[in-house]
Amino acid sequence: MAEASQRNEFPRREMPRHLASVHSTFTAEGKSFVGTVVNLSITGAMIMGCQPIAPNTTIHVNFPDVGTMNAMVIWNNGEALGISFEVPGTCLLYTSDAADDLLCV
Repeated sequence: MAEASQRNEFPRREMPRHLASVHSTFTAEGKSFVGTVVNLSITGAMIMGCQPIAPNTTIHVNFPDVGTMNAMVIWNNGEALGISFEVPGTCLLYTSDAADDLLCV
């Protein structure tokens, strides 16, 4: 995991995040991969297990039973990505208490 000083170099999130564990597929620059969304808000998310994708790259996140959301990679520390959704406020949140349940925001 990134050292605290490295994490501080990334832009800080604007909205509170909710813990999640959602296995999803992602597409960026014509390549598909899998990862786990580990936290989520109405403006963005953090994805673990991703391939290195440069900041400012458009990514398409396919949420099971929800569909695809477009986002921009904000940071990448080699272990995780921070993304910002293209259209904030349109996502459904998976809650940590019941990962299979959806909560409208």
